[in-house]
Amino acid sequence: MAIVFAFLLEIFGLQMKASDIYAFWPARTTVQLIIVTVFFGFAVENGTINYIAKVVIYLVRKVPWMMPIVFLGLNF
Repeated sequence: MAIVFAFLLEIFGLQMKASDIYAFWPARTTVQLIIVTVFFGFAVENGTINYIAKVVIYLVRKVPWMMPIVFLGLNF
């Protein structure tokens, strides 16, 4: 929604051409966003994320203050 609104604002508000606006958008960032979205979508669908979360919760069940630290390490 925000990208569409910004695009329309630049075309009609700032009188820019569509080709100039497309030149600002980096293709590499777009590809990385798509790849990350597909990867995590696949991991959520097949249950990998849920399985990892359950294993981590089980491993730190006696030390609950360590749970955020472990999840931070997994995200890193």
